Amino acid sequence: MTIHRRGPKVKKAPEGYARYSVARKLFEPLKEGVFNYRVKIGDILVKEEDGNKLYELASVLKTKMALLEEENAKKALLSNHEIRWTTVNDVPASMILDQAIYHETHLANIEHYQERKQKNPYTSCAVFDTEKANTMYAYISLLPLPEATIIDILLGKRDETELTSKDILAYDQPGEYNLLVSSVAQHPDYKHLLGGLIRFHMNFWVNIYPDKRIKRIYAETVSEDGKRIANELRMSTMHMMVDGHVKRIENAYMIDMDEPVSSRVIRRFQEQLKEKELALKGGNI
Repeated sequence: MTIHRRGPKVKKAPEGYARYSVARKLFEPLKEGVFNYRVKIGDILVKEEDGNKLYELASVLKTKMALLEEENAKKALLSNHEIRWTTVNDVPASMILDQAIYHETHLANIEHYQERKQKNPYTSCAVFDTEKANTMYAYISLLPLPEATIIDILLGKRDETELTSKDILAYDQPGEYNLLVSSVAQHPDYKHLLGGLIRFHMNFWVNIYPDKRIKRIYAETVSEDGKRIANELRMSTMHMMVDGHVKRIENAYMIDMDEPVSSRVIRRFQEQLKEKELALKGGNI
């Protein structure tokens, strides 16, 4: 006769806490990876007892509800918005959005920004409300400039607001272009829109590749949100030689499109360019 020995009886979790399998079940329909990430950043509280991790039920349910509400709000927004290139007529809407975010007056007037838009219509894209005229929720502006001009701006030798249409390049010549992230804005009540804007820009460059391509993308951050976005895109910090020593250029970041990157969205963009190049050569993707 085979005798099965029982292991020690699992101790019941204390009130208000649950073990991993139960906590994960309560977190559904959200995925396990999301659960683990929320544990890692501290949204879901954890304590240890007798060498076992216990998850606070209140924080599990609170985090779940917050994420589901955010997801529903995002879906509702997607049903009545569009992403498109901005025109000179959209400049007032972008300045209203800036005012809502930064609560400060602009460093250049409307006519100045409208004059810059006339040179190249493919520099800024934005998320618009299709049901509310002149309502913009987010935008990204990438200016094609001579690399020397970009470096002068990053070194503080020139202010970005001083740029005119004479500085901005048109995409009328084949070859490589260096881009400066001139501005990024997202309404505080409408989060998670920047990814769609970045993909919109990237699709444009995939379509005109290999005739025209991005060489480097530069950025100068002026806020904590800007630094966060630069870090999310895994942009490299910039350095220069000063009196024989390497010194970091404060608030300056860069992505070299010829180098491997860790940002998922930029890496996918590089893969799309390679796929198109291979397809044009008649190879198999």
